[in-house]
Amino acid sequence: MRKVLMLLFVMMMFSILAVPAFAQTGDAAHSGTNWVAITSGFAIAIAAGLAAQGQGKVGSAACEAMARNPAARHTFSSR
Repeated sequence: MRKVLMLLFVMMMFSILAVPAFAQTGDAAHSGTNWVAITSGFAIAIAAGLAAQGQGKVGSAACEAMARNPAARHTFSSR
């Protein structure tokens, strides 16, 4: 039991003392790729594409409705 506690204590101390070794310097923070800009560009492109597809379906449904009932075209245009 004493060996296990000593091992846990040593592992805890290593993890606490190793934190400054993984700290970034000021130069390393600016040299990476700006992933936020790249992913937001893809998200906006997907959203615009899906919105255009939805508008196309609305137009398609309106044209199909007018083709199925041609008399409705005259009632809407006379108002």
